[in-house]
Amino acid sequence: MIKRIKPLGWLVVCSLVVFVICIPFLFFSHASHASKQITHKMRENHQLPKDFISNEELPDTPGMFLQTELINEDTYSSIIRYPYTKIESIDAKILEWITQEKERFVNDLTNEDDHVTAHLTIQFDIHTLTNAIYNLTATAERSFGEEKTINKTSFTVDLSNKRQVLIDDFILNSSNSSFKEFIDQEIHTIIEDETVIQQFMNDSLLESIDQLNWGLTKEDFIVYPKNPVSTERIMQLPIEQMAQFIQDQWLETFNLTDEIDLREKKRQEAKEIVTTPDVHKDPDGKYIALTFDDGPHPDVTPRILETLDIYDAKATFFMLGLQVEKHPDVAAEVARRGHEIANHSQTHKDLTTLNQDQLMNEIQGSNQLIHQITGQKPILYRPPYGSYNEHIKQIIQQNGLSIMLWSVDSLDWKNRNQQTITSTVTAEATVDSTILMHDIHPTTADALPNIVKQLSDDGYEFVTVSELLAIQDERHKSEAF
Repeated sequence: MIKRIKPLGWLVVCSLVVFVICIPFLFFSHASHASKQITHKMRENHQLPKDFISNEELPDTPGMFLQTELINEDTYSSIIRYPYTKIESIDAKILEWITQEKERFVNDLTNEDDHVTAHLTIQFDIHTLTNAIYNLTATAERSFGEEKTINKTSFTVDLSNKRQVLIDDFILNSSNSSFKEFIDQEIHTIIEDETVIQQFMNDSLLESIDQLNWGLTKEDFIVYPKNPVSTERIMQLPIEQMAQFIQDQWLETFNLTDEIDLREKKRQEAKEIVTTPDVHKDPDGKYIALTFDDGPHPDVTPRILETLDIYDAKATFFMLGLQVEKHPDVAAEVARRGHEIANHSQTHKDLTTLNQDQLMNEIQGSNQLIHQITGQKPILYRPPYGSYNEHIKQIIQQNGLSIMLWSVDSLDWKNRNQQTITSTVTAEATVDSTILMHDIHPTTADALPNIVKQLSDDGYEFVTVSELLAIQDERHKSEAF
């Protein structure tokens, strides 16, 4: 049996129908009005509103989270999905790039015809390198009608150390001209037929390697354009081809066992070379000890080694422990070529300002690293700035080291000029001089060929500090008789 609906019931039903039909219409009408207001405000203030935001944790990449922002307006839309780490120093860099891309989009949008549909997509691909190191490849794609541009960049982040990995943290010789030449050659080989990228190359890609727009996967080293173009990448190079330039601590990450074995072989060869003073030199000869502080440096030190080889000259390198740790192959190469390696502290702090524990680290820490990497056990110590007192002297001697300063200061740290450095050294050098220079300044490497040539022409022979001390000792013995 069908029941009849009473008049009051019909009134309720009709009210519900009106509510269901009208409320969505009112809502969407209000939303449309609000969208136009937001769009107008966005065009005035150059800001993009946020219509929808969501956050989620990424279970496959511990420590990484994902934020999504969706915007849908009359004349444009955007989808922005980006990772964050809850580490301020890392997240700030990511957000800075996203903000730049948003502003670029807004600026272009204000100049476009209102009838052109615009869209911005920002998304990130996450590549796991280790359980705490990720490469975040960012892509910003902007389209205005049929016109489309792409901008890419990359952030390699180390969550365990709460920092972004920079090019100098990954590449062994990023400041070395050989690395620049390698990258330049590889890129030009790849892009011979790519007009768009050829135009980009005129933008002086390699003026500053630390500004290189680069990224990583487990398989490839990638170079991206600096600015939005119609191509996603400049170069994608297999990691194996980059092995010679990669820092030691990254070789295992990419399973570069051949390079690991090669470097270990070189270090063993360096350790087998024992540098001992030549006590058979003529005590009446003219000798000078060249010394280089603050290295090793990946670019300057190899240049100095080449010059010393040309003139068959030996020198003493007062190395910093932190530099030996950062550039172990360069330190080992110094030893392999028969030069003396001495201790110049761990971090170049003024020893007179340190407590006992800090003092021991500056002396023992560097000694241990030098011995471990090069096979040479230092017997000489040059305090940073030449600063020490009687207590420090006793501590240095208790660690089996002798303090060695200098008699001629090249002032290369002050006068970064090739001619000035050359004239200073050649004017002040005499028999038995110990000359202070630094293998961290390119101008020192520039000046060295002329310095060595002029002093060689004057009859000087270049020996290590230990050799000079041994020669002086022999001379004193002969004079005593």
